[in-house]
Amino acid sequence: MNSKALETISHFLLFALLVFVIFWRGGKGIEATWLLTGAAGVAVLIQAWIRRKDGGGAEVPAFVWTAGVAFFLWTVLSYVFSRTQNYGLDEVLRDGSLLLLLFWIVRWQKKEGSLSPFLDRFFRLLVWFTAAASIVGLAVYVLQPVNRFVGTFFYVGAVTDYWPNAWAEFVLLTWPVILWWALRGRAGKNRALRFLLLGFVIGCLFLSYSRGGVIAFAGQVVLLALVRLPAVRGMRWRTALGDAALVAVMAIGVFFGANALRGQFHDVESIGRKVTFTAAEGASSLTERTAFYRQAWELSLRHPFVGWGPYSFRFVQTRLQEDVTVTSDHPHNVFLKVAVERGWPAALLLALLAAAILLPAARRSFAERTAEGSVTPFLLTAAAGVLAHNLIDFNLQFVAIAYPGVVLLGALLPASARTASRGSTARRRMEIALAVFLLLAAFVEGVFLVTSSLGRHAEVAGRTDAAVSWYARSQRQFFDRDLRLSQAHILLERQNFTGAEQAMLTYVRRNPEDARGWKLLGEIHTTLFRYPEARRDYEQAFVLNRYNDPGAAVDYLMALARTGDGTDVEAAREETVHLVRAYADAIIRNTHFIAISPRVKDVAELVRIASILYPQHKEELERLGGQGLIQAERTRERFENSQAGYLW
Repeated sequence: MNSKALETISHFLLFALLVFVIFWRGGKGIEATWLLTGAAGVAVLIQAWIRRKDGGGAEVPAFVWTAGVAFFLWTVLSYVFSRTQNYGLDEVLRDGSLLLLLFWIVRWQKKEGSLSPFLDRFFRLLVWFTAAASIVGLAVYVLQPVNRFVGTFFYVGAVTDYWPNAWAEFVLLTWPVILWWALRGRAGKNRALRFLLLGFVIGCLFLSYSRGGVIAFAGQVVLLALVRLPAVRGMRWRTALGDAALVAVMAIGVFFGANALRGQFHDVESIGRKVTFTAAEGASSLTERTAFYRQAWELSLRHPFVGWGPYSFRFVQTRLQEDVTVTSDHPHNVFLKVAVERGWPAALLLALLAAAILLPAARRSFAERTAEGSVTPFLLTAAAGVLAHNLIDFNLQFVAIAYPGVVLLGALLPASARTASRGSTARRRMEIALAVFLLLAAFVEGVFLVTSSLGRHAEVAGRTDAAVSWYARSQRQFFDRDLRLSQAHILLERQNFTGAEQAMLTYVRRNPEDARGWKLLGEIHTTLFRYPEARRDYEQAFVLNRYNDPGAAVDYLMALARTGDGTDVEAAREETVHLVRAYADAIIRNTHFIAISPRVKDVAELVRIASILYPQHKEELERLGGQGLIQAERTRERFENSQAGYLW
């Protein structure tokens, strides 16, 4: 097969990946990461084969290459010493694949200051895919009970799985590219249509009601104006103002028009309430982020060198949690996330990598402000907007954002110093080795992902024999996530206590920060009448997850009553009463949908047990529990009546 055919294959894989991640949940699922790894690995190996035969090609700037590879290797080191090793492999694969794609983009550049055919086609496809995703999102916004625009960043199978802030960040990435594409259009009707499309997409950004997204958008407009103003002066002001008017009128029309249509089917979010922080999430989005920042800082100082491990924040943050259900998978800041999970050296390397790409691009943009056809200012604006948004809301776990974002950064790099260096051959060999490593890891773990998934489907269908068989075949899986939890549940139901205990001991060794493992281990030990061990397990689960699982408080109180002399029970009185108050308040306010969750039953049980153990608080506890149950029932009825969608 000749070089041209191989190049075409690699381009096709990457274009197909772009389609998939944009239109399938924004690329949030594990399958998107595995496809990204496969496409990136194959593309890099094809490129290496072509360069081996044909020679030539651009070089990656030495500092960028070194910082990028060092960041990835530090991520691997963090994973090796992770305290939550059953999670995090997907982040290792994703970051390694994105790094290889960054280098791949640079190496395909034909000459400095111009886009390669791949990049030109990629950005044009990104324009049309963004428009198509906006049309899909418009239908969802009008006809479904989701009160914020989400584009294609949603999951049909779960009512609460929609991500408006991620959609806003996606638009922050794409609208400058659409503007660049619009300015390339011919004069007349075609040009007007292009600017109307830009206005349509920006209107869809406003419909997301993302405060952070709108602030970042305003910053992007200011940045682009500073860079582009001299070029605009060279144009006719009437033309420039006409283009701006088209965009503004279209964006405003889309915002109010879509809300008018939605109003025929569902309630419309109030602009004033969002601006004044009195909307459904209230001021919590601000106060919760502040808490996450503080907790991430404190946790990062406990393990400053390699962190707690990739994707560990969701487990380790709960020990510092201050209120009911105020938890997150990340601290809402990209650098704090990296610092707490991979250590401060990794955060520093990431900051250096970003600076090495964006600062030279900024210098070129201001130096070439009169260059009418330059794409650099637009790509810089897109990258700056995404970076700014990730300082207040991390969304790079969506491959639909991370993947085109890295392609965009690669397009910014070629104008940097990229002359061949002495170590260029060694670097390329290192990239090949990384590609092979990632492909092998993805393949081996991918087989186990399939077998464990078959086991989970069998368990849901009630075919426990098949589930046990599939789980047994997946025992060597490293990225096993909740596999042993599921396995232990089945074994416990079958009264195979030895097997269930062994599964959970293995689980808590690999992830001692997951309260679910300790809770289930405590249940096993209680069944075996090993009460001291059960108390230890329940205490660990309580410490880690008392604000998210009221059942953990119930189990812990029961263990104290069973093994103590009354002193321990009395010592837990103040915190128990506080928890009941906190959970009752959360149910009344329906914080993070707790009022429609199974936790309401656990709260009722917590009230019952606490009323028996602390009779002096019985009246208050039962009153709070009764108020919570009544409000939960009302909320559930209202939620069920309002959740009828017209699409699904």
